[in-house]
Amino acid sequence: MNFQRMLFPILLAAFTALPACTTDVDSPEEAVGQSEEALSVGSITASPTTVYLYGSQALGTTRVCWNGEYDDTQVKVSMDGGMKVLFAAGRSGCQSAPWIQAGSTYRFDLFYPSCACSPVQVFVKGVRVPRSCPTGSSYRCGLDRCWPNNLPCP
Repeated sequence: MNFQRMLFPILLAAFTALPACTTDVDSPEEAVGQSEEALSVGSITASPTTVYLYGSQALGTTRVCWNGEYDDTQVKVSMDGGMKVLFAAGRSGCQSAPWIQAGSTYRFDLFYPSCACSPVQVFVKGVRVPRSCPTGSSYRCGLDRCWPNNLPCP
């Protein structure tokens, strides 16, 4: 029996034992706020997924929460398709990202070092809101528009 025929069943068994995986999203613009999920891989969310930066505000914040399947779970982040860097680690948790910039899209990946598959992901976008509000109102309540200061949030 040749070597390739002996090796194939071993490789097949190894790959079928890997956790179920998902595929990448093709377009970050279409995927802002969406999370891909596979039952055996975990989940990741961000809130908000669109971070509004008002007036001269330089940075905004989103909160990323994840729930992984393994103790070696990592959350990696990339900005505008750049290099992925470690954001957080641990089976599950939540962590703030206080450095979201207007005009940029951030991809947060739920990653398992022991899994050779595409990560579960969520996209976050920073958006500049340049105009100022009329007297007596402000950008508040998490809205992308001015809201009267004397009224409760909707």
